[in-house]
Amino acid sequence: LTYTPLTLALLKHTDMRHIRYVIGSHQDPDIIASLPRWLLHTEATVVISKLWERFLPHLNSAFTTGRLQSGYMKRMISVPDEGAILQLGTSYLFALPAHFLHSEGNFQFYDPISKILFSGDMGASMVGDPHVPVDDFDEHVATMKAFHQRYMSSSKVNAFWANAVRELDVEMIVPQHGKAFVG
Repeated sequence: LTYTPLTLALLKHTDMRHIRYVIGSHQDPDIIASLPRWLLHTEATVVISKLWERFLPHLNSAFTTGRLQSGYMKRMISVPDEGAILQLGTSYLFALPAHFLHSEGNFQFYDPISKILFSGDMGASMVGDPHVPVDDFDEHVATMKAFHQRYMSSSKVNAFWANAVRELDVEMIVPQHGKAFVG
């Protein structure tokens, strides 16, 4: 649903040929369903959990048709469970394990230059203007509570995540859905 508006917005800033990575933080359709379009319209490499790599050909006919049939594995980076470092020019993007938040084989991505943690569904909310950061955290918690209690119910996994993220120099947490957390 977001592929067309996203590509139109991207074209205001760059050529589609400049896109180096398409990142699948986890296997949900809202993350990975547009993969055939990215593969056909860019030369990007797909970054996906090693756990989910074998499912991509089943989900995406682009893998089994035309020019991608023999070479799709060359355009895939399989992230091992412990994470990975992706080179971006002279910098790096870190793939951080966030397994079971809310999916096994889930990864979050951290940019040490912008100090942004792209947190996938951690911190997600469908309430409010996503272009305006959270201004009252305590009030915002109520908008996230039901989703997080249902899909991220392990206090052990949540504590592991919080301890790992605490070690990063983060200025902004940007979830896949909803408002960013700044400061």
